[in-house]
Amino acid sequence: MSVTYVIENYINSATLGGSVPVVTFTGVGLNDATSGGVYTGGVSADVRVEIKDSVPSPDTFRWSKDGGAIWEEDDIPIPGAGTAYTLEDADGIEYGTITFAAIDGHTIGDRWDFLVGNISSEDDSGFYGQENVYNERPSWPLRFSGVGAAGLPEWICVDMGENKLVTFAGIFNHNLTTTPERFSLKGCANECGICDWEAAPAWTEDMASRIISNKICANMYEHIFPNSCKGINHTQRYFRFEFIDTANSDGYIEIGEGVLGRRCQFKRDTYLQPGRPDGPLFYMGNQKTLYGQDWSNYYSYAEKFTLTFKNINDVRNQDEVQLFLLRVQRNGGKFIIIPDDNGNSLYPADYIPRCYYVIIENQADYAQRLIHGWSNELREWSLELKTLTTGLKLK
Repeated sequence: MSVTYVIENYINSATLGGSVPVVTFTGVGLNDATSGGVYTGGVSADVRVEIKDSVPSPDTFRWSKDGGAIWEEDDIPIPGAGTAYTLEDADGIEYGTITFAAIDGHTIGDRWDFLVGNISSEDDSGFYGQENVYNERPSWPLRFSGVGAAGLPEWICVDMGENKLVTFAGIFNHNLTTTPERFSLKGCANECGICDWEAAPAWTEDMASRIISNKICANMYEHIFPNSCKGINHTQRYFRFEFIDTANSDGYIEIGEGVLGRRCQFKRDTYLQPGRPDGPLFYMGNQKTLYGQDWSNYYSYAEKFTLTFKNINDVRNQDEVQLFLLRVQRNGGKFIIIPDDNGNSLYPADYIPRCYYVIIENQADYAQRLIHGWSNELREWSLELKTLTTGLKLK
């Protein structure tokens, strides 16, 4: 049985930061404005800069963070040729900068638009923000404010900073139904705020077919493992997850952890040990009084199993395992494992491998030597793994 793993998640504070794309000009006059700086907010915003007046010198402009519905600042003199002006709202959030090459010669009503930010929306409590996509805590999710609609999906856009090969995509601890209208991953050569994601992405991967559901009663389904992943092979700078799930009874979509990374596979005798300790792990609060009264509360669910490495007198196996352990421990002991990534000829055509976001429970005593001797030494390495629990709903 092949074992595939992913250690490094390319999504982090840098790739999901406040990108500021180039501007789109609409008008008939001088087009000399450029955007820059950083966006320090969370939810995406439609920034518009518009010429307010052209006399006297210098020309003046105004700007909006909602596409021109409300103007944050009005009648601002162009500060100087080539001088950047920071677009900062009353709450101190920066929406990038605007720089004009000239202080005069513009036409009233000409405007420049750009979209800042890397997520479509978020819960307005401030508790379920975009940083939860990469916080390595699936129990503390990003919560969108809605469920998306036709042509208006909820989305997460990732800027890798440069073209990067991605061979694994997944989300962990989601609340998507088993049949969302859209759950996809797209790539684009243009920036997050410039690409026509709806009509002209570079490619699209369907992720909805990777949602695993378990029928536990007549016409009733439940996510036993609310994880969905897919092996892909794309080199791109800009990636975007999209979601539309109008049947979601929560009224919002949650993503515990988003992952884009590189798959690795052990080259030698590595497998999940037959007869291994494997199965559910339930977290419950059990209480019992002195008079024999019992009651309990269910908290959350996890999975435990053992990954075993077989090594028969081969130092290359030892090196591979120890390098893997070193990399994982530098990553806080957490990684993603797909126990049977290649499937099996005996499995049905629609078989979907499960993927697990796990942490190594043991931090020592990995190996035991079963037979000693240069010609026939046998050594086993065992990792006790536990999936990161979904935990209690925080709010």
